[in-house]
Amino acid sequence: MVFVLGGIAIGAAFFLWGPEAGLMLFTHTIWGVMGKFILAAVPMFIFMGIILQRSGVADDLYEMIYR
Repeated sequence: MVFVLGGIAIGAAFFLWGPEAGLMLFTHTIWGVMGKFILAAVPMFIFMGIILQRSGVADDLYEMIYR
């Protein structure tokens, strides 16, 4: 759904203001989203949890805390 709405907005920018403006809108949006800390923190937090679970450290920590 998000990609469809974004595609419509970029398509409208191409149609209304020309290809340069549409491309600038697209690149500005991508760089703006990439600069947000939460979009980097959440996947890294999930990745850390997967690493801890697969290595067995999470099970050891759970056993140590609940003894």
